[in-house]
Amino acid sequence: MHHRSLQPAVNLEELREIMDDNVALIQECFSDFLRELPGLTQALYRAVEEKDDASVERLAHKMKGSLQYLAAHAAAGQARELEELAKKGLESEYQPKLDALLTRCGELEAFIRDFGNLPPDRQSLT
Repeated sequence: MHHRSLQPAVNLEELREIMDDNVALIQECFSDFLRELPGLTQALYRAVEEKDDASVERLAHKMKGSLQYLAAHAAAGQARELEELAKKGLESEYQPKLDALLTRCGELEAFIRDFGNLPPDRQSLT
């Protein structure tokens, strides 16, 4: 059974504030994130598999920054936790944290695709 988290994938109100209420810019940033996500995910999988602490830390940090910029706090929190594990060299904990991060990224991806399919007047908070 699939459980959605109670925390939304994106704090849309905060995101609109960050992006100065520019829906076109939000959509562009979402598109950029979706374009980068497969490469980041693949690199993170490889780094976790190879127990490469420095790469896990660097990639998790990069992903955290992107997620924070999109006001995707739940996913950013998972990336931050993975980054902290890498700093401590806690390799045995990488895979479950990566799985949690990727689950959150999946929720974000679904949110982004739904957002892009909404008519422009429904993308607004006002």
